[in-house]
Formats: sequence, structure tokens, C-alpha cells
Amino acid sequence: MEDNKEKNNAINGGCSIHTFEMCITPTAETLGLYLDILKTRFKYNAGRSYQDNEEYRKKENLRYAAPVYLARYRCYDNDELFEHGLSFFCLKETIRVEGFSKEVIYRDIMFQVNPRILLGHSEYKYICIVPQNEIELIVDRLVEILKPLGFLESDIRFAVITRLDVCTNITLDSQEEARAYLKCLRKGGYYKRLYLKDKRFSETAHRYVYLNNEVKFVSRDPKPQRIRQEISIYTKHDQMENSEKGYDEDEIITAEGQIRFEFRLFRRKINYLLEKYRCNVEFELVLMSEAIGVDELLDRLAGLYGTGKMLKKEAAFSKIDKSKHRLSVRNVMKRIIEDTRKNNMVYAFDEYGGDKSRIMSYFNQLGISPITIPASWEIEEFENPLTYIKTRNVNERELE
Repeated sequence: MEDNKEKNNAINGGCSIHTFEMCITPTAETLGLYLDILKTRFKYNAGRSYQDNEEYRKKENLRYAAPVYLARYRCYDNDELFEHGLSFFCLKETIRVEGFSKEVIYRDIMFQVNPRILLGHSEYKYICIVPQNEIELIVDRLVEILKPLGFLESDIRFAVITRLDVCTNITLDSQEEARAYLKCLRKGGYYKRLYLKDKRFSETAHRYVYLNNEVKFVSRDPKPQRIRQEISIYTKHDQMENSEKGYDEDEIITAEGQIRFEFRLFRRKINYLLEKYRCNVEFELVLMSEAIGVDELLDRLAGLYGTGKMLKKEAAFSKIDKSKHRLSVRNVMKRIIEDTRKNNMVYAFDEYGGDKSRIMSYFNQLGISPITIPASWEIEEFENPLTYIKTRNVNERELE
């Protein structure tokens, strides 16, 4: 009960939308209209098209005994729309392949929306997110911008949401402190089928290495290629500084110390949420971003990290020794701390299976985390993510 109380208190405007992707499926009557819009009002991007079709090229000339469905993309740019926060336009063709025969069965117009830029926020376009009380303005603004290009208003208002990124931002006292905190967050556990996946195989090092400045948790369907949802936690300054997108230098500097928690929802999870929140049209789910933040993102952060402070091992052990828990429980808690230090919480809780939530409740009751701070660090403690989201939120910033 304490976990839920802390989670609900943490929100107070703590989550909003970072970006979302939408999809318009033309009818036989409107397909020509949209193809003409892409041809006359956009510029074809051959490089991005080639890159996005890598998977298609691998499979297009194979022979299939049973029908398979492949996606082929034609990507387009429009500089004016990019200035309004609309990007990554593409014509997606779904192709039915059987034997050596191919047939395009339907086409979609897809693109990405940055709501903060869309609604005219020229300051802190990339380190802040759209204010929660402005989300209801998004659809009308999309109509205002896209309708003059020929897009049909009904298609805009009833578009399908294919990806929704709900996020929140915190700031620590320095970039070094943010990086240190991220190292601690690499020790997180698993929760509700979200598993730690913050390493990738390096072709140069010939081994798995940590993702640059990022911790990621991924949840998949039974079919491994279908990602339902993922949580990405990263230092915003490093992400911007290492990007080729040409972010404003002042904004990069302002992002020092900032950590973003980004909850990426893909189509199969979106289908579940549409039903959960009883949405009649898909854009109603965009309006539910704050509820999604509480019910989904904050719930998962509490499950992955607990609701206690990260202390040094000696301080955590002292709290455990002074507690009223049974000796056997205290020993288990100490063992989990030691195993988490050696590896992470996934490893530490592995042998306890279904008892993980019960054991985590012991840590939460004492207000400590299984994750501890290395003895050599000058930092004595870190709060858990939920507390920082409540007390150090920087979804919005004051202009200096």
C-alpha cells in the first residue's frame, strides 16, 4: 500500500508525451490523393528509404511456400513540416509474398509528431516536453497544419497511433552525478515481463557492451520480434551531444545533469491501453498520457527499482541489522545486496522466483534499495526514481 501511495503522490504533472507516431490508411478512393501529395509537396529521401528497407531486401527474393507479409518503405521529407514538429514521413507498403509472386495489399502514410514543437514552443524544444494541459490542442493543430497540404481532416482525427512515447525528466546536481546515477540504475531488476537489455554486441570489441549512456528494459510478445513496450533511461546531455541532429548548443548545456525516463508503447500494447481506458478514437489515448504515466511507467519503475534510497553497503546493512525483520529475512536481504553489487537485481533475485515481490517489500519498508553505492564514491546516497520524479522534475524549465 505504501508503494502505491508513493507512486500516486509522485505524479502531479510528472509525465507527458515526448513523441508519437501516427498512421493514415488511404482508401481506394483517396490513395491517389495521398500519392500526389507525397509526390508534389514532399522530397523523396533515397538514403533513408534504403536504410529502412534493409529487412525487406533480405527477404524479398526468397521463395515462400505459405504467404508472408513484408513491409516496404518510401521515405519523404518536408522542411516546413519539420519546423512544426512533423517528421519521418513514409509510404509503407504491406506486400503479400507467396512463392515468387508479390502483391501490395495495402498502403499507409506514416509520420512522427513532436507535440512540444507542434504547439509552438520554441524554447527547450528537445529537453522539455509538452505541458500536460496543452495535449488536448494537438489534434486541432495537426488539422490546421496538414489540411492545407491536402490531408483529409477525418483521416487526421481518426488516424491510428502506432507508437506513443510517454516520458518524464529529472535533473541532478551535475552531469557527473547523473552518469553515476545511471550506473546505479543499470543494476535494476525485472518486473511485469520487462527485462534488462542494456547491452549490445560490439563488432569491434567482439563482446556485449553497455549501451552508451542508456539503460533499457524491454517487454516482448511470445513472438520475439514483437516488442510491446520498453523503458529507456538515458542522460539527455550525452544523447544530444553525441547526436548528428545538430541540437542547439545552449540547450545541450542546459541538459547537463538531466536524465530522461521514456516509456515507449508499441502497437500491441496500445491496443491493450485503448481497451483499458475505453477510448472511442485513438487520439483519446494521447489525452490519457498522465494516467499512463502513473498506471504504467511509475508502476514499473517502482517494480524495477523499489521505493527506497540507494545507500552505501555499510549503511544499508546497518538499517537491516536494526530492523525488526527475522534473522533469516535479514540474511536474505544482505545476500541480495551483495549479489546486486556483483551483477544486478535480475541475478540477485533469480533463485527466489515468485518471492521477489515479498522480499522487495522488506526493502521498501526499510526505505532502502537492493542497489548500493560503491564505497569509493563521494556520493553517500541516491533517491529512488519515483522520488526524484516528484522532487526534481524538469519536464518544464524557467527561461534564464
